[in-house]
Amino acid sequence: MITLWQQLSTLFETPAGNFVYHLVTLFTLQVTFALAVAQWRRTPHNSANRQLAIGAGTLLVTRFTLLILTTIIATFTDPLASARYLPPLTQLANAITTIIILWLLIPPHPQHKQQTRNIIISTITISILLYLFTSPRWHQIASIQQDYLKTGSALGWFIYQITLLSAGIYFILPSKQQDKILRLTLLITLLTAYLFTIWLHWFQTTTTPLITWVRFAYLIIFPLLATLAHRQTIQQLLSSDPQTVSPQQTTPLWRHVSQILATDDYAQLLKRITTMTASAMPVSFAAVAAPHPTKRHYLLIVCQAMPLENHTTYEKELNLDDWPALLLAMSQKKSVDLQLMGIGAQQLKALYHTLDIEPIGPMHIEPLIANDRTAGLLLLSYQTEEQTWSLNHRQQIIAIADFAAQAIRQKRTPQTTTSTTSTTKNKEVTTIIRERDKALAAQATQNAHIQMLKQQITELEELLIEEKERGNGAEIRHAQNHHRYQQLQKEWQLLQQAMIKQLGPPSGQKEYTAADISAALTAPAAQPSPTTPKTNNGHHSPPPTTIDQIITSVRHQISTLLAAKKLEFNMDISPHLPPIADEKEPLIKMIIGRLLENAAIATPAHGQLALIIRPHQTNPHQLLISVADSGGGITPEDQKQIFNRQYRQQKPFIAGFGDHSPEFFEMYDQIQANGGRIWLSSKSDIGSSFSVLIPVTNTEEQHAQ
Repeated sequence: MITLWQQLSTLFETPAGNFVYHLVTLFTLQVTFALAVAQWRRTPHNSANRQLAIGAGTLLVTRFTLLILTTIIATFTDPLASARYLPPLTQLANAITTIIILWLLIPPHPQHKQQTRNIIISTITISILLYLFTSPRWHQIASIQQDYLKTGSALGWFIYQITLLSAGIYFILPSKQQDKILRLTLLITLLTAYLFTIWLHWFQTTTTPLITWVRFAYLIIFPLLATLAHRQTIQQLLSSDPQTVSPQQTTPLWRHVSQILATDDYAQLLKRITTMTASAMPVSFAAVAAPHPTKRHYLLIVCQAMPLENHTTYEKELNLDDWPALLLAMSQKKSVDLQLMGIGAQQLKALYHTLDIEPIGPMHIEPLIANDRTAGLLLLSYQTEEQTWSLNHRQQIIAIADFAAQAIRQKRTPQTTTSTTSTTKNKEVTTIIRERDKALAAQATQNAHIQMLKQQITELEELLIEEKERGNGAEIRHAQNHHRYQQLQKEWQLLQQAMIKQLGPPSGQKEYTAADISAALTAPAAQPSPTTPKTNNGHHSPPPTTIDQIITSVRHQISTLLAAKKLEFNMDISPHLPPIADEKEPLIKMIIGRLLENAAIATPAHGQLALIIRPHQTNPHQLLISVADSGGGITPEDQKQIFNRQYRQQKPFIAGFGDHSPEFFEMYDQIQANGGRIWLSSKSDIGSSFSVLIPVTNTEEQHAQ
């Protein structure tokens, strides 16, 4: 036995045997790489196949590079140069090989994918730094001490790799991964080789070269790695073949189906559908959501606790309006995928928290559609690094969803009688329900789009907007109060001058005091004649409409929106406004109504609106109407095209702008037709202000005045 071992050692160490050893290891790594690449091309979305292909390719390149460098140095340099450069280089290649093997064998964690990559890069960097730090010292003593394995540098490399292998075994032991025994065998074999080498060369006297034990371990683990790749390929092929499903797998599924068909209770039906889904799909979480039997716009969700052997289900109630993703799947009848990273991550984490489970991975929401109507939702989650489900899994999800939708629909549909009267009434009810569902679906689709857009903005700018809104709100109120104060001062001065002219020259004093003017202002004025003013043709005309009446009517229309969002509504109305002609009243009402509604929609909750109405400075027959909001502003690109119909058709939803209806362009056309104009001013992160200058009296009244 010793003679055989000595022969193997000689075979590993001599140049010819060394070359044969490298060819054998490269061949096994090439087989592993070929199997992994073939399976990766068959299922490109499978992260395990991709990781195995990258790892096997890295091992193949590392060992091939070591062979090339060893051949070049041994061929073109003297033996002293080979002893100086090859031992540290071999230790670096062995360390990188150990790191890649650990990366292939340790089960990945879907939520720590970036951390895993950082650890791999860090350990490879440490290996390179360790090589750069220890190799110069060996270059100096290589001519004196020929046995590199007796140095402290070699011992450091051994301890470093033993630490890595021990950590890998620690992480694999508690896992429930397939081929766990084979993975442990790979690591324990390599670990035993390093431990046995240290024991022999530091505590025993032996003539066996150290490299013999490590190379012998590589001759064992590289074929085992190819075996692991082969078994993984066979398992995936068998799992994708429907003919390989065993009776032990189908029997529980048929039992669940029979229980569902025999169930009359609505909540019990959802529980059994949930249990069937959890047993049929490789998921970490399963739930079925259906309309609540007593609460409108609520979902009754039955969740399956894991592991499945506990047979524990629990119920939750969710308001459909609070969850845009669920509302979108229900209204548009399309599946929705939520990820833990990216858009929708905040909503997914909130949903996990509401359902009393820890975030475990992406969630797939599949609508349950029966007779072109959404009967509920299927919620599935599992620990994975993939962004999408495989084709086989999606087909299973669709089949389960179809069965669940039909089962829920049958239990919720009332039984009809054979009488003609009952049949007619049921048809009428069905027609009404169908029309109601269409209207609700259209409204829900629009609400879902609005909520999704608002949620994306909120997730990115919530904290910044809150701080800026506080500061901007104070600045707006301060500016409005200061402007109002200056205007009141000017109006008081004009009023003083007018009253002095009306009172005539002062008697017995040099000038009138403020008290005299105030007394004259508060004195009762002469009552006008109760007669109604006449027009040019002699007929009596009703008094002109006041701006207060229009504002009261418009404010009543948007009162619900103001109260729902708790908006602060400020008004600055000049007391010296021109009278509004009867034919101008609908136009002024439309302008104020549309601008206020746009501002209320664009402004977030607890925001501010401002309405300012002034007469024109040079033309008293024109009215200046301005409405400001605190909705965050409109981008400069959108400001230039806000009144462009073609641009708005291509981009119907504009951030910071609330009125997306055709009535906005109807208002714009009416303003242009009546000789007015409208313009926009907006500041980023502050808000927008729409201003309209419009004549409010007719031509005859203007000539008469």
